Amino acid sequence: MQVIAGTFGISGSAFIAAGSLHVESVKKGSYKPEDISGLIVQPVIAKGFSIIKALIGAFLLGIILGALLGLIGLVVGVVVGVLGGFYRDKVNAVDINFKDGNQIRLGCTKRAVNKLIRFKG
Repeated sequence: MQVIAGTFGISGSAFIAAGSLHVESVKKGSYKPEDISGLIVQPVIAKGFSIIKALIGAFLLGIILGALLGLIGLVVGVVVGVLGGFYRDKVNAVDINFKDGNQIRLGCTKRAVNKLIRFKG
């Protein structure tokens, strides 16, 4: 699990081992399930645009469709290539509050989310 934010910093990792949640970041900590006061899971969706992907797609599709369909194919290829530069990433964010006042946001896979929920009980 990747540390995204919180009182431990904005980088690092966390893992569950030996009945504890271990955080290794700027600060380190180990927490038992009873040390967790709250756990909230939510999907975070990041949208963006990759200029490199758009240029490569526009170039390749423009050449291929341009060769097959002429000028109209070139235009369609460029437009579709540019639209292919848009992307959307989904991350499962888990906000954990600890009884000692620390808090952390972790980026997790679905499996890790389920493991954290079972850990908290």
